[in-house]
Order: sequence, then C-alpha cells, then structure tokens
Amino acid sequence: MLDVYLFRHGETYCNNDGRHTGWLPYGLNDTGREQADRAGEHFRDFPFDRYFCSDLVRTRETFEHIFGQRDDCEYTELLREANSGELAGMKYTECAEKYGERYAQARKTWSFRQFGGDDVEDLFARARGFLKKMEELPKDVHTVAAVTHAGTMRTLAVAWAETASDDCLEAVKAGGLHFAAVAAISDPVREDVPAAVARCLEAGIGIKIVTGDTPATAREIARQIGLWNDAADGERNHITGTEFAAMSDEELLERVQELKIMSRARPLDKQRLVKLLQQRGEVVAVTGDGTNDAPALNFANVGLSMGSGTSVAKDASDITLLDDSFASIATAVMWGRSLYRNIQRFVLFQLTINFAAITICFIGALFGTDMPLTVVQILWVNIIMDTFAAMAMASLPPNPEVMRDKPRPRDEFIITPAMARTLFTCGAAMVVVLLGMLFRWTILQGGLTVEQLTVFFSTFVFLQFWNMFNAKGFETCHSVFTCLGGCREFFLILAAIGVGQVLIVEFGGEVFRTEPLSWMQWAEVIGFTSLLAVSGEIIRAIHRKRKQLR
Repeated sequence: MLDVYLFRHGETYCNNDGRHTGWLPYGLNDTGREQADRAGEHFRDFPFDRYFCSDLVRTRETFEHIFGQRDDCEYTELLREANSGELAGMKYTECAEKYGERYAQARKTWSFRQFGGDDVEDLFARARGFLKKMEELPKDVHTVAAVTHAGTMRTLAVAWAETASDDCLEAVKAGGLHFAAVAAISDPVREDVPAAVARCLEAGIGIKIVTGDTPATAREIARQIGLWNDAADGERNHITGTEFAAMSDEELLERVQELKIMSRARPLDKQRLVKLLQQRGEVVAVTGDGTNDAPALNFANVGLSMGSGTSVAKDASDITLLDDSFASIATAVMWGRSLYRNIQRFVLFQLTINFAAITICFIGALFGTDMPLTVVQILWVNIIMDTFAAMAMASLPPNPEVMRDKPRPRDEFIITPAMARTLFTCGAAMVVVLLGMLFRWTILQGGLTVEQLTVFFSTFVFLQFWNMFNAKGFETCHSVFTCLGGCREFFLILAAIGVGQVLIVEFGGEVFRTEPLSWMQWAEVIGFTSLLAVSGEIIRAIHRKRKQLR
C-alpha cells in the first residue's frame, strides 16, 4: 500500500488519528488556505490538477475511501494482499478491474514532499527534467516562493509522477516529477518573546539562534524578536551550517561570540557551538525539545528543555520549561539574580553585626570595662542576626532592576567592593557610637549601672534594626521605603524585632540584665539610632543622582 496519496478536487483527507478534518478544494484545508493567502493573492487562483494529502493512516474509513465500500471479509483480505506485496506487480487495468478505478489511480500516483525554502528550490531542480527550463514554471510559483523566503513562512512543495515503482524514494530519484503546488505555513513569533529578548539583551545575555530554517527565514525571525539589526549586523553575525562545518575551531573561536544566527544547522552544530563558547569563557544555556538537541543540552552549563519535548531532551537537560516560553528564561534569570542579591544583603547584614560586636567586646576587654553584653543578650542578637535577618532578606520580592546589571564573573567573590565599603562604614559608625557611650559613662561615673547597660543593649539592637534598611537598599535604584506593599513580610519581621526588644527590656529582669526604660528614653534610643538608616538613604540618593547625570 502507498503511504501518501494524491486526491482529486472535493475529496476528503484524514489526520493521524483517522478522523475527517477538512476538504481539499485547493489542495489545503481552510487553515492552510489562510496561511497561503498571507503569502500572496496569487496562490488563491493557482491551477491545480492534483491534490495533496499527507500522513494518511490506514483506518477502515480511509481505506474504504480509496477502495470503496467493502464488507469485513473483503476488507481483511485486501489488507492482507496489500501488506504482503501481492499487488506490487499488478497492472493498472487489472487493479482497476479488481479493486476499482480510484485505487488504481492512487497506486500509480506518488507525492514528493519537502519542507523549507531551500527544499522548494530542490524540488524545482528535480522537476526541471520534465519542465526543461525553470522559467516554464508558473509565475505564481515564483511569487509564493519569493514571498515566503522573505518572511517567516515555511514552504511546502508538492510534485507528482506516475510510476510503477513500489519505493517512493526510487520514484523520486527517477525524476520526471510534475510540479503541482507550493504552500506557505506560518509559524508566528509569540507575542511575549520580543520583550523577553529585549530584557535578556539589556541584562548582558547574548542570544544566538540555531535553526534548520533558511538564512532568509532565520534573519526575519531574528528581526521580529529584536535580535537582528540590518544597519548594525552583517555577514559576520550570520553563518550557515555548511560554512560552520567547513571552518576550523581556531577560525570560529575568533568569530563565535559575534554570531547571532546559524541557519541550516545540523544536529551536532549546536553541540560544537556550545563547546566553542565555553572555550571563550562563556556560561552557556541551551534550549531544545528534540532528541537531536540532547548532546548540546548535556554539554551546556544550563540545559533548558521544553515541556512538550521528547523524554530524551528532558533527561539531558537541567531545567524543563513547562510553558515552552522564552519569557520564562528571562523570568528565571531575574529570580536568580534577585536571589543572589538577597544573599549578598544577608551576608552584609550579618558581617556588620559581627564586626561591631567583636570590636566592642575586644576593645572593652582591653580597657577593663564591664562586659557590655551578657550571654543571653548575645543569644537574642544572634537570633536577630541569623533567623530574623534570613527571613527578612528571603522575603524580599524579585526586582526587575537586576536585569540592567551586566553578568558577573564566575569567580567573583561574593563580597564586592561596594559591600565592603558599606560594611566597614556602618560597622565603624556603630563601634564609635557604642564605645563612646561605654567610655563616657565609665570615665564620668566610674562604672556602669544596669540602666546604662540596658540603654546600651537597646541601642545596639536598634542599630541593627535600622541597619536592616541599609542592607535592603544595597545596590537598588530606588528608596528603601518604596514598594511597601510588596515587602510586607520584611516590615512585619522588623516589627517583631522591635516589639521583642521592648518586651525583653521591660520584662526581662535579671535573666536579661535589664531595667524598664521610660518612654522618653525609648524615644531617644529609637530616634538617635534611626540616623543610621536616614544617613544611608541620603548617601544612596546622592549616588543614584550621580549615576543619572553620567
């Protein structure tokens, strides 16, 4: 039996599950005609003499559409004869007499299908033997092919030939194909992709298209998503699979980072591209959904498979995008950078407290002052420093502003110079204030009372309270007091720290070595320590203003 049949005007075709899906008045169903109309009005009136049906399955309904109505015995016997090859040598008249004219015509007609613009040209070349000259093809064919090459449509060409061969490939190689039709299939870019590409480019992420499409189609897709600029990009930014295979690794290493498009790529070209980029020190992420993409997904630093892809691709990848959307990649980058930034903020907050606490205890011990903080008080400070700080920084929402930053080096130390400056500035301010309180009381009064030590303890905790704002505002482009609704958990944790400190002081007694403070003392402690957050906000505002003026 034939795998592919050509039908005449008005006949139906079936999809892969054997259900009727449409008519073929112009060789395509309604959706196909709409797509073809986008390629040009010339396609509508194209003179067809054969009609094309692809991927026909041998269901009972489809079978009887070819052979006519049959009872169960005839149907079973005909299938047996067809599958056993007994019909292979039957002449046209014999076949028509035994099984009907329709089946005889179908047996003698083969279709030849190729996908992609270059394949249409290949089909034209195969049909030249029958048409003698390329110019003899109808002008409508050239019009459709030219329009689809210039746009993002993929082309589907159909030719036919009468043959006695039972092998379709042999029939194609024999030549003498009659060109029948060319169709254009649109594969539009998702609406969210251009914005996602722009976000990635702004973040310093290089995007490269590796596709089996034609150069013209690949460039048009890159143009639509904002990756290709005709004024700035040229041949050095585009390469075909054939050119890529012909070049040595040394030649490609000089050019690989500038590439934006690789068209007509073969399966192993993507893997080789990944290796070359890694040799240039790049961190490479690869997307793919097919079995052929598995090698590249496996070799990449981050392999991203599609949720609709094959199981082989998913097994070879590190992450699976369930929505098959490129925008999810941009969102993942934003979340990853935001998480790293929050980790830096947590480290900054912790190191500042440690720096201040260790310095105070060390210098106080040298000068013989009383222990400014008890073990229980230090335990409360550790709870603030570890548990509450971690919860507060982890609750901060992802910030789209991180997409404006350039990628950091893989070996970059987590404590950046900006972090170090903030750490030592805030830490030094705390040390000066706290040691000044200790030395003033010790020198003027000759010792420290429980009330003074309670004020010292509260001052130390509220300095950390307000320093939490400095950590939150680290490397941001806006005030720490913006986005109050989105940072609800952060402020709730701060409120828990403040309320907890008041309760410990008022009711801690001998356990925490504290005495209740008056409301005036609380106002002085909270107001004075808040200058740490206010001064930090002023300094950050000045830095933001300077960046805007550059």
